[in-house]
Amino acid sequence: MKQKILALKTYLLITCAGFLIIYSPKISAQSVESGDILIEGYVEDPDGNPIPGATISVIRDDELLTGTAASADGSFVLELPEGDYQLRITYISYDAFEQEIELRAGRSANIGTITLQEATHQLGEVVVESQTADVEMRFDRRIYRADADIEVMGGTALDLLDNIPSLETDIEGNISLRGSENVRVLINGRSSSLLSGGTDALAALPAESIDRVEVIPNPSARYQAEGDAGVINIILKQNRVA
Repeated sequence: MKQKILALKTYLLITCAGFLIIYSPKISAQSVESGDILIEGYVEDPDGNPIPGATISVIRDDELLTGTAASADGSFVLELPEGDYQLRITYISYDAFEQEIELRAGRSANIGTITLQEATHQLGEVVVESQTADVEMRFDRRIYRADADIEVMGGTALDLLDNIPSLETDIEGNISLRGSENVRVLINGRSSSLLSGGTDALAALPAESIDRVEVIPNPSARYQAEGDAGVINIILKQNRVA
């Protein structure tokens, strides 16, 4: 009888020891996990309405550690180990909320209700400036905007013409279009006294006084230029007189 009791005790001891060996790691791991502290809170707008989707970020030493989003009722829950953190809550069109938090074992970590304030800063006036394209293509001509050519700032009309594709000027001031010097130069659409002495006047005409240059490779009869290689029409700015 005593032997049976002794055997039963031995069996129970072995069983208990085995149970502790098998389950002790799980109990230990569970205790470590349960050592984290829950952070709870609620995000609302100034009218007391929840802000679902608000971003809750946990930061330490300028590094984002973890985060979550507020649920449909504005509540959020995070789990963190003991330590010091910065809590940051953001949502579009609202000012960011920041708060330093200290998580200590045995202390409550309920942040409570956080009210995000509508953003007070206004966007400054946005001015959109359009710049006319430097080249405008039309069925009978190409139009080059003088202001778009910064290389000729401070230069002359001849400098501007020399920068236009298909136009060339030589050291004597002769102008050619696609290799032919048989071109007609107009100012504001008509012959000008400025050109009565040749192109010398163009060498003295500031490029800044020109609004645009029209290159007409196949001029119509209105320009009386049949047989010419083309027409170059220099349009001056409004305060300039040809």
